[in-house]
Amino acid sequence: PISDLDRSWVVEASAGTGKTTALVDRMVEVIAAGTPVETIVAVTFTHAAAGNMKLRVRHELERRRARELDPGVRQRLADAARSLDRAFIGTIHAFCAQLLRRRPVEARVDPVFQELAQPDALRVFGGVFRRWTERRLSEPSPALSRALARLAWRAERESGEPLDEIRKAAWNLAEWRDFDAPWAQRPFARDAHMAALIDTAEATLRIPARSGQIPENFRPLREFVLRVQRARQAGSVDADRMESELLRLPTEMRWVKGRDALCAAWEELKLAIEAFRQPADADLAAHLRDELWEVVCLYQREKDRAGQLDFMDLLLRARDLLRHDGARADLQRVYQRIFVDEFQDTDPLQAEILLLLAAADPAERDWRKARPAPGKLYVVGDPKQSIYRFRRADARLFHRICQDLRGDGVGARELTRSTRSTQAIQSFVNAAFEHSIANYLPLEGGVEGPAGQPAIVALPMPFPYGTRNLSNVRIDACSPNAVAAFIQWLCQESGWKVRDRGSGTWTGVRPEHVCILFRRFTNYGTDLTQEYVRCLEARGIAHLLVGSKSF
Repeated sequence: PISDLDRSWVVEASAGTGKTTALVDRMVEVIAAGTPVETIVAVTFTHAAAGNMKLRVRHELERRRARELDPGVRQRLADAARSLDRAFIGTIHAFCAQLLRRRPVEARVDPVFQELAQPDALRVFGGVFRRWTERRLSEPSPALSRALARLAWRAERESGEPLDEIRKAAWNLAEWRDFDAPWAQRPFARDAHMAALIDTAEATLRIPARSGQIPENFRPLREFVLRVQRARQAGSVDADRMESELLRLPTEMRWVKGRDALCAAWEELKLAIEAFRQPADADLAAHLRDELWEVVCLYQREKDRAGQLDFMDLLLRARDLLRHDGARADLQRVYQRIFVDEFQDTDPLQAEILLLLAAADPAERDWRKARPAPGKLYVVGDPKQSIYRFRRADARLFHRICQDLRGDGVGARELTRSTRSTQAIQSFVNAAFEHSIANYLPLEGGVEGPAGQPAIVALPMPFPYGTRNLSNVRIDACSPNAVAAFIQWLCQESGWKVRDRGSGTWTGVRPEHVCILFRRFTNYGTDLTQEYVRCLEARGIAHLLVGSKSF
């Protein structure tokens, strides 16, 4: 029979169910069974998580040693606790750097390469992009001119600089530079499409309105047609600017509503503009990608000259290293046990590196066909906690890999019992997500909440109406004061309790128990937090404002 330690495992665990505890316990078990500590790899999501895991492993080693009766096992646990720094416990990028430093020749990297943290990489990239734009803006390409025309209008609305948006697009390309094939450019007759839309716009304005004249809310369309007519008469039609103005008409005329012939004609024109938008966007994206790929190449050249590797370089070079038969076989012998925490946030490159290292067959080069060696791989994750779009994380990949691993004889476990929250909150979460997340793993257990105290409150806004109907503007205006007043009541009058994380006892609500989450901090240049801060200060509620630009 195959023992538990001689089998690889995939563990899906809901929040607060002890997945890190399960991973730490497994590491201690393999050490107790005789695995040398220097052959263990534990990949975590952040440096902070790695530090916490080292502390927990060391604590568990000491605890296990204190109750161990076998003197041989007790000695192994003691030796492991003293030499735990020889095990690798850290992020995937730090692990890739270790692989490259072990085999720099096969990896084709400078043996003393410098790792670039994200801020440093952005600084280097920013310098490359600035020099590129200084050169390109003297003679802008058609794709660049077209993109700037589009972004100029967005800058008016959102206070964002067009060049900043283009730099972000170029950086996104750099982050996905392992997909280096040019994008498909489909035939697209832009000028003919726009000419037909302009003809339709002119015909729309000829339709008489009920009042006998064009309504004021049709002014953006009337002014657009007038500018096009004057440009044609002067023989100076700017197709890029015309496209930008045409595509922004649905936004500028979003308030147009009615049942007369003129409004019906506008609805048809709006649908035609939206139908034009998708192929126009795709056409611009494909041409702009070719333009910005030069920036990616210049950025790569700059790093190569300086002997620098950013996060993506570490992954790419480690992946390429593991495609070298000799290096892969050697590294597979060096690392005998591989543990992966937060596996739901793994991207395809990281999965390829980890699965090739864990493969039983040293000759297998394709990570999708690689079967893990018995007991070598132990991964834990929860797709519900996936940080979607963060550094290419994809929860669907987690499900696909786990399914493939189970087909290769890897064991599967589920951890569902959590005491992190109350039963009512966990039931609320289950009801909210069980029909919207595929293969949803429900939370079970939970602690009993205080009697007579609701677990979930939908806070009503006192002044939600405009002149007649519900108004988002009015709701936004009264929300800060309503939320601050509710927090004041919670802390001073409610008598409600929360569970202290340290002792587990129930205690009265204090300001430090309250968190206000914002979907975003700014909206069209307006600071959304300012009014909340003012209302909290007016009530003498201590607070701390932290975060970034998005939720």
